[in-house]
Amino acid sequence: MPSHLFKYTDLEPLENHPPYGDFNILIVGTFNGKIDGNQATWFYGRPDNEFWCLFPRMLDKESLHPVDNNQDMHKLTQEWRRFCSNHKIIIVDLFKDIHIELPNHSDKNLEKLKPNEYIAFDFQRAFANCKFKHVIFTWKGMANNTLTQLKTQYINYFAPRGSQIVHLLTPSMAYAKSRHFKLKQWKGTYQND
Repeated sequence: MPSHLFKYTDLEPLENHPPYGDFNILIVGTFNGKIDGNQATWFYGRPDNEFWCLFPRMLDKESLHPVDNNQDMHKLTQEWRRFCSNHKIIIVDLFKDIHIELPNHSDKNLEKLKPNEYIAFDFQRAFANCKFKHVIFTWKGMANNTLTQLKTQYINYFAPRGSQIVHLLTPSMAYAKSRHFKLKQWKGTYQND
């Protein structure tokens, strides 16, 4: 039964010691599970995910993706954390724990979860005293499933508080579109919101 790779370093500290104040961006992903094959050192940190190329470039900064940087992963992970801190960005995932075995990281597996099969990150507790300019989801889908139900809870909580809600194409390389295509979509969607 996988728990989140960063449950004790990121998610639970946010729940137990909520931040205060105004932030630029809240990024909401799905799940970084402690399962075979997940070598991520932080959120979106797998080499087969293009987030750290696309996200900084969407903000007109340099890519921080491992392919584009000649740094070891420990140093690069520190760069990701520093980037978020410097730009008032917080990253979280929907799920903190999952009570069933998962064959892989695919959102297709997460879409089917039933309420008794997971523990969600308690974003309302964590962000009760925060304001975000943008709340960004790194998947666009809104089909009726568990991911959308949880996404809707975030939207219903943050939109009335003035956050712009942004739905981006997945940064996963499993979505076979070029970096250029994804970046153009990300920039267009972010700037239009």
